[in-house]
Amino acid sequence: MPSGRAVVRSRNVAICPRVTASAGQKLHGVQPSAMPAAANPDSAGPGSASDWTTGSAKQNRRASFRKRLDDRLRRTEILRAPRFAPAYSGAVAYALELFFDPHAESAVRTMWANLEARGLRSMATAGHCQHRPHVSLLVAERLTFDQARAAVEPLTEATDVILRLGSIAVFPGRAGVVYLGVTPTRRLLSLHHELHARLAAVGVESGRHYLPDAWVPHCTLAQGLTHDQVTTAVHAVKRLRPIDADIVEVGIQNTDSGRITPIAQLPRSRSAD
Repeated sequence: MPSGRAVVRSRNVAICPRVTASAGQKLHGVQPSAMPAAANPDSAGPGSASDWTTGSAKQNRRASFRKRLDDRLRRTEILRAPRFAPAYSGAVAYALELFFDPHAESAVRTMWANLEARGLRSMATAGHCQHRPHVSLLVAERLTFDQARAAVEPLTEATDVILRLGSIAVFPGRAGVVYLGVTPTRRLLSLHHELHARLAAVGVESGRHYLPDAWVPHCTLAQGLTHDQVTTAVHAVKRLRPIDADIVEVGIQNTDSGRITPIAQLPRSRSAD
């Protein structure tokens, strides 16, 4: 690297101070002309690049500039981060989940095994390694047993809900999530909406991706995959047949420890008999 050209690294981003003074600052809504002279190494006058002549003063000014830039990038990254991170990131939250009948659970676990056989980390070995095949209804920072038990009461009386796990899909973005899409029937969406209304009434705030107007019912097969791994994963499971899953249990999973607290056993659907 040429001498006298410092490179700042913030997480996975490499930034040159002279470039960021003109281009990077525009990303944060600040024009170079509006920057204080001490923060802009290319500005004229005291504190400018022309004034950086002595070794110690030069190093101190650049170190100060790098620290301010790192802090600004870090604040921006935090503001843009989703409120509820995926379970594999280590964020502590509570997921209210639907669990399947033994036949459907076995079929999903077979898909997980197909991914593992190709060297891909499926939900069987992701994070705390305590995952069961499931569909999440809600993820919240706080959720008690009593709150969940009261909210799922309509589900305990439902005998007409079958989850059709059909299409293989991928969520957009960098999370690398491959999942089985669940057919969003009117009955399923109605129960989900009522559950959220009951929890909202007692002050439980759901992660935005699980709110009724944004929810995509799904069963995750793998997450945290690279682009190439996503392609391999889709090819590994795309030929498998759709699964009709009967809901037999609902529980709360601690996304950090993996511990599952059973909430209620659900009646088998009439169509599953």
